[in-house]
Amino acid sequence: MFMFRVERPKPVNAAELIDINHTQVSTWDVIPAMPTPQFNPFWPTNNGFMGPTPDNSFLTTNVNQPVDLTAKYGRPPVTDTFKSLGVTLTIWQVSVFAGGRYQAKRVFTDTKSTDVQAFVYRFSFDFKYTPTTPGTYFLQYTTNTPISLGDPTLVATSISRLMVKQPTTTLSIQAPPVVFPSTGSPANQATAQITPIDATDQIKWSQAQM
Repeated sequence: MFMFRVERPKPVNAAELIDINHTQVSTWDVIPAMPTPQFNPFWPTNNGFMGPTPDNSFLTTNVNQPVDLTAKYGRPPVTDTFKSLGVTLTIWQVSVFAGGRYQAKRVFTDTKSTDVQAFVYRFSFDFKYTPTTPGTYFLQYTTNTPISLGDPTLVATSISRLMVKQPTTTLSIQAPPVVFPSTGSPANQATAQITPIDATDQIKWSQAQM
């Protein structure tokens, strides 16, 4: 037997996010690059990313909310030699697999490039990402340029974490004119009774099995 009763809507909470850092990930489908130092204007030989580029940051957002992930890059005059600059943003999502270990799967990548003019030493790349599912994500920026003229290591940020939340949502069911046929006989069908008959607010129903 089923019965229906009117009750107030209740909030539905999202599942708890995986609160870890990137060093706890056992498996990456695309291995992150080795991070290099941030750009320092008083260090006259090294290229690097600069703030507000996320670099070992802890970010939070909601599902379907665009995240501004703009990257800033700087180079000293001594490295005014390369003619193009490409920056890649890679984002991984974390999940749990056998044995309770964590794995990170790449879910987003985007590369932006620019021609580099002489005597230009600061660059900005407009990255945005809109997560569609809640969860724990990691992100990193990499480039096609070496850290310095004497070091061929490509410039890369440290790995940052992005926690994507599902906002608390109220779910409800609006009763139809006929709620549930009990015996199949039209005379015994359950119907929704509304008082007063000109009520405009929605009726919220829940189902309980007896």
